[in-house]
Amino acid sequence: MLILKEGEGCPFSENCPYNKNGQCLGATSDRDNKFTCDLVSEYGVFKEEGFRSPLDRTGRMRILMEDNV
Repeated sequence: MLILKEGEGCPFSENCPYNKNGQCLGATSDRDNKFTCDLVSEYGVFKEEGFRSPLDRTGRMRILMEDNV
């Protein structure tokens, strides 16, 4: 898991398969909040599955389905 401080951009954003068209807010350094990414390790190893919503400012957004509640 990668934890980014306020104002810190992801060092792996250039190679990240989840940063489609620069939409991942973890890739930008102009955030004023902490960002947690569980799709990449602090060593740059990416998971093979996952989804990052472009609206997710924290990296901790989860989709809840009615069957899972």
